[in-house]
Amino acid sequence: MPWPKGKPRAKSIKQCAKCNKIFPRTTEFFRIGRIAPTQFIGVKSSLCRSCMRLEQNRWSRERDAHFKRLALKHYGQYCACCKEWRIEFLTLDHIDGSGGKLRKENWLGRKTAQWAVQNRYPPVLRTLCWNCHMARNGGRVCPHDKSFIRSIK
Repeated sequence: MPWPKGKPRAKSIKQCAKCNKIFPRTTEFFRIGRIAPTQFIGVKSSLCRSCMRLEQNRWSRERDAHFKRLALKHYGQYCACCKEWRIEFLTLDHIDGSGGKLRKENWLGRKTAQWAVQNRYPPVLRTLCWNCHMARNGGRVCPHDKSFIRSIK
């Protein structure tokens, strides 16, 4: 809601640029910039904390999707096992099974694609769909593997 005409804007409150709600100018509702632990330089953000959190989540999703697209463009845009091509199902798999060790050393988490791009696409990764990735996890055999299908018949 815009400020009413003729009324001065109080210094102790601020309007969020996204949701247009009016909040007190405190650290509870806005990020406050500091020069030193005791010296404030004022409100640093034009967004309230809840809107800022939503924006940061959106930025994070966009960044992760960008790195995933770059990595899949290099490693292949379809599953190496079953040829699944939809990006929602595709993941990066460590060929030698070293994913757990790398996650512990580098704190990768879900940022494997970003790590791959920043390390110039190491040859230890390949593209698999989620089903094939989970089927091969722990040294097991994927049901799409032709030798597995022959052994069932």
